[in-house]
Amino acid sequence: MKKNILIRKILTAALPIVILVTIHVVIMSDATKNMIAADENMAERIFEEMANSIKVPTEVARVIAHDSFVEEFLKTESADEKSDDERIRGFLERLKAEFLLTHIAIISEKSRRCYRDDGIERVLSPEKAEDNWFEQFRESEAVTGFAAVKAEESVEKSAIYMNTRINDSSGEFIGIVSVEISMKSAIRKLSDMEKANGVRIFVVDENGLVMVSAIFNDICEESLLHMIPVKSSADGRMTVTDRISEMVFAKPIQCAGWYIIIQKDISKTSTANMLFMLAAAALLSLSLYIQRAMTREQKAPPKIVYGKEDQTDKLTGLPNRNFFKDMFGERGVFNTTRYRCLAVFDIDFFKETNDNANGDEVLVSVVHNMSRLLGDNGMTLRWGGDEFLVLFELPMESALAVCRQFVRNVESDGVVTVSVGLTAVRISDTIKKNYYRAAQYCYFVKEMGGNGVKRD
Repeated sequence: MKKNILIRKILTAALPIVILVTIHVVIMSDATKNMIAADENMAERIFEEMANSIKVPTEVARVIAHDSFVEEFLKTESADEKSDDERIRGFLERLKAEFLLTHIAIISEKSRRCYRDDGIERVLSPEKAEDNWFEQFRESEAVTGFAAVKAEESVEKSAIYMNTRINDSSGEFIGIVSVEISMKSAIRKLSDMEKANGVRIFVVDENGLVMVSAIFNDICEESLLHMIPVKSSADGRMTVTDRISEMVFAKPIQCAGWYIIIQKDISKTSTANMLFMLAAAALLSLSLYIQRAMTREQKAPPKIVYGKEDQTDKLTGLPNRNFFKDMFGERGVFNTTRYRCLAVFDIDFFKETNDNANGDEVLVSVVHNMSRLLGDNGMTLRWGGDEFLVLFELPMESALAVCRQFVRNVESDGVVTVSVGLTAVRISDTIKKNYYRAAQYCYFVKEMGGNGVKRD
């Protein structure tokens, strides 16, 4: 009995968990995988589009850095600034027009002059903080690199520079070629891609400082270091970080030492997952409540007290044979038409069961099964030992349905079975005849192996 109840408890508690896991694995898993795959494809498209947007200035800078005319020019600079400017300006103007660039500049290591397509801008000075980048780039020995220069007026007047080292044929550093990219056009491109894909895009340096953004005005000041993966991929592959309410895709711009960061808001998906978890918690709580209720049902005997103390069975709380005699007289007749059917039921092989289990618990459980099914539609009495009598205030078909369900319920508990005899009450017969008729049906079922119902 106790073992059977324990199994029922385990199954009751485990069922909702099995259901939830199945739902998550079968339904949620495929949907989540498809969503992540779609987001990764979207991120790769953005990375490719941005890589293409810097391909032209990168290639132009590389070509200029290896041009023999540029090498000869830097090695033959004169003291005549104006003359040198005229020599190089035409070359830079042609490249700017051909590739539709904003500006191109060449900075000489020898003179520190900054030659641009629109004339000499100025001469760099190591004493000026804004010119420190030249020394840093030269000492880094990097071939290429990006730099963002913030304008005082507005972020849109700022610029991005694609810098490439110029070495002579012997490998000696002689200058830098710098191709300017308009910050305004870069921000516009980022904004268009953000709207088209429902994401936020940032370009940051290796320290996490924002170099290009459609929402931050303070470039070179805002930091997104937490979005850069701790171990960036050496071969430039994309890394994906799945956070609570967002997904972050990061990929290095290898020629620049910068990163492209794509931020995807998944708070709606997180909300759906939260609702799923709340539903899981609610279902689990419900299962525990049902389990507790079932435990109470198994333990609590029917709280029925009839008449005098000697007319009530102490174990089950049911009225006993003395109560019946006092009410009707065992040999008399039914003095009421209230009861329409009478049943006698007996526990099959109860002696063997009593030897191997707690007989009292078995009796209480069986009686409680009948009491729940019968409700207010009659009365159950303990006739003696493991034999019980039931008076139904129901017609035969309804009483038969109750008896059959009773047999099934007791069998499903897996401890014992019962045999039931059912007869229609005949007012013209004595109570004893009505009882014996039902008892004979009950014994017939027992002779046939038990676990059944026989009626008139």
